[in-house]
Amino acid sequence: RGAAAVRAELERAGVDPRHLDPLMAGFAAQAAPFLEPGADVRGAVRAHLAACLPVAREWRPRRPGHAMAFVGQRGVGKTATVAKIAGRLRAAGRAVTVVAAGPGGHEGLAADLRRLDVHLVRAPDGGALAEIRPLLADRDIVLIDTPGCSHQRPEEIEALAALLGAARPEDVHLVVPAATPLADLGDLPRRFRPAGVNRVTVTKLDETRFHGNLVNLPLRVGKPLAFVADGPGVPGAIAPADAGRIAELLLP
Repeated sequence: RGAAAVRAELERAGVDPRHLDPLMAGFAAQAAPFLEPGADVRGAVRAHLAACLPVAREWRPRRPGHAMAFVGQRGVGKTATVAKIAGRLRAAGRAVTVVAAGPGGHEGLAADLRRLDVHLVRAPDGGALAEIRPLLADRDIVLIDTPGCSHQRPEEIEALAALLGAARPEDVHLVVPAATPLADLGDLPRRFRPAGVNRVTVTKLDETRFHGNLVNLPLRVGKPLAFVADGPGVPGAIAPADAGRIAELLLP
């Protein structure tokens, strides 16, 4: 296939033309001139996409007590993502603690973590979260689950920023389902910026056959893609983002 046909395939997969056009222009300028006659253009575009996709190449904790917080709207799979990661790391022998931050009983999270044999602590407000962090400095990793917030309610985002502000987690993941409409992607990154977002995690891959948001989201947010996950089941499929696998998913 020629580059035009491959571009059309990526657009059908849901890659936004605002990101697709620069990607294909880069391919035409950097890769296409060096292809041999009869070369696999589709495979070359796939390799170019993998090279350009911003993923977190190194997600592992940089030091004991490393904290990863997960933020986003209600129902996006934040809590399930936290439980999935915690379960995987605990099964691998890591010392993991999950912090249920913010008000509420967090009964669902607590039930999942009991099954997974993962330590849970509660921090109802920012002050409590800041006090807890030094006490967890010996843990391999600390995962922070936060309340869901509407990006259309500034007061909820302000409360989230205040909750995380004093604790200063090293990584703050904006959690977004794979099927989020393109029209909503413009507001989400800007509205959640006060929470200190520096990573993107995409959930519910199994709920859509259009996976273009695996490209759209990190490029729109301007932060690397860290994890990809399926639906709400715990334990369920979750893995660090792999640019090569994402490129193969979009161009199988």
